[in-house]
This record gives sequence, structure tokens and C-alpha cells, in this order.
Amino acid sequence: MLAQEYKLNKNIDQTISSAKPPIFWKDKEIIKEQIYKWTPENLKELIYKLSELELLVKKNISNSINLVIDFIFKQVTS
Repeated sequence: MLAQEYKLNKNIDQTISSAKPPIFWKDKEIIKEQIYKWTPENLKELIYKLSELELLVKKNISNSINLVIDFIFKQVTS
């Protein structure tokens, strides 16, 4: 995970250069912003929340759109 690597080496350019597969030059600035904003802990928490959402959607297919929209709103407002 790039965020973990950046946390260790504290060099954003080295982190992006060492990414596998390589990051396209147009996306490098976007990736830099994401690495600065998201800590490894935040990313891990979000992955768990997404997994929970996936299970909810699979159990409640008829209500899946509402579940996804609610999830997005919660993430944006928190």
C-alpha cells in the first residue's frame, strides 16, 4: 500500500516511483493528494466498511441503491 510505504520513507516522489504497476504521469498529482489525505489506518477502516457494505448489499438486493447512497453520504460527512 502506497500510504504505508510513504509513512515509512517520508519521500512522496520515491513512493510513487516505486509503485507497481507504475503510476501514469497524469495521475501522479492525484495520487500524491490521496496519500497526503489518507492514512493507512483510515484506509484499513474504509476497506472494512466497504466489506460490510458489500455483505449488506448482497443480503438486501432490493435496497442496494439506498445502502450505497447512505454509505457515500456517511463517508462524505464524516
